[in-house]
Amino acid sequence: MATLDSDQSDSWAYALPDKQLIKWHLKSAGATYPDICIIYHFEYQEWMVDTNKSFYDGCWYKNKSYTISALNPSFYQDEY
Repeated sequence: MATLDSDQSDSWAYALPDKQLIKWHLKSAGATYPDICIIYHFEYQEWMVDTNKSFYDGCWYKNKSYTISALNPSFYQDEY
């Protein structure tokens, strides 16, 4: 928690009930976009950190989660 930026106004979160996950996309200290994803798996009561998901936004379409890259003009289906 000490590595997170004090300004989390650009951060966002969502749940994937079918995967039993909750994801928070947060900014590390000094970052200009959310560059760290903290994941909670509620079946196993396990916390995970993913630093390979630099996404600045996302959306739901036809019951699937899509995320938008903060690094290039691309979008991805999350957890695919």
